[in-house]
Amino acid sequence: ARLRRAGSALLGDEMAGNAETLSKRLNKLRNLVGVFGHGAIRADERVEVPELLQQSIKELAGVLDHRNVQVKLQYEAPLPAVYASRTWLAKAFSEYLEQAVLSAPRGAVLDLELNGVGRG
Repeated sequence: ARLRRAGSALLGDEMAGNAETLSKRLNKLRNLVGVFGHGAIRADERVEVPELLQQSIKELAGVLDHRNVQVKLQYEAPLPAVYASRTWLAKAFSEYLEQAVLSAPRGAVLDLELNGVGRG
């Protein structure tokens, strides 16, 4: 009987730890939704990456002009679509591109090349 109780206590501790981990993850998700809205948790949107990158480049037109930086996007069409959150990808692309532009010397040309994984 003692062994069972000890085993139950260990199992209870493990369950409590798992519940705490789950609670932390759910709180992070709640915070994420609070900041970015419900679209941030969608991961099943069909996203055309070249279009999204071109949109991000257009949104940075002011920074590009101010820094006299050009972004050249190269890819072979058609590229496969990805299924993800458009909100997250757009935010990631915009932030990445903005940091690249701000880190580039004035007058630089940033070459971006997209390749589909597994293409021969």
